[in-house]
Amino acid sequence: MTLRKISTYYNRLRKINLLCFVKMNWRRKCAGRFVPYKGAHCAVHRESEIVIHKGSTFWFNKSESSDPFAGYFEMAPKAKLIVHGDFSIYTGGRVMIFDDAALELGSGYINHNLFLVCRERITIGHGVAISNNVVIRDNDAHRILDDKHVPVQPVEIGDHVWIGTNVTILKGVKIGDGAIIAANSLVNKDVPARTLVGGVPAKILREDVEWR
Repeated sequence: MTLRKISTYYNRLRKINLLCFVKMNWRRKCAGRFVPYKGAHCAVHRESEIVIHKGSTFWFNKSESSDPFAGYFEMAPKAKLIVHGDFSIYTGGRVMIFDDAALELGSGYINHNLFLVCRERITIGHGVAISNNVVIRDNDAHRILDDKHVPVQPVEIGDHVWIGTNVTILKGVKIGDGAIIAANSLVNKDVPARTLVGGVPAKILREDVEWR
């Protein structure tokens, strides 16, 4: 092994929470890798399930430099995490997957300070770019005393979706492939594929859009 390769491996190890890395990979026997960076706090119940597909890596609390912000990752009994590709969640994120709920990730990244609460199912596709300070939740947290109130509904975010800064995505929303969500938007209804939406609540601003 060359000196350059040794230096590269050392720099990578220096950023990782090694205790959490061992716990999340050896005990879970993942085909892929769960890589928690320093500052990551993982509270994962032994009855939960992590499925990271072969050749895939899930980075949590990722940072390119010395970042002081911690991230929190929690899985309750029978909660499930499924990762199909390489997916990064950067520092300051808070991810909670409750009993019998499932979080399914494709590939892409979510920038700093994510707040994600999953009580039933949240699905995020491939090639996504999600900015900082984003809230994604499939539940209301509290129940309105009304027979018509549905407190939990799954969220689905398609492939190649771009979500801007300070966006909130609420329960029951389906965002189509290639859509763009403008910064500071509140998304409380479905977004068609290849549309640009924005506002509070979010409305269609342009159709047939493309981004890269």
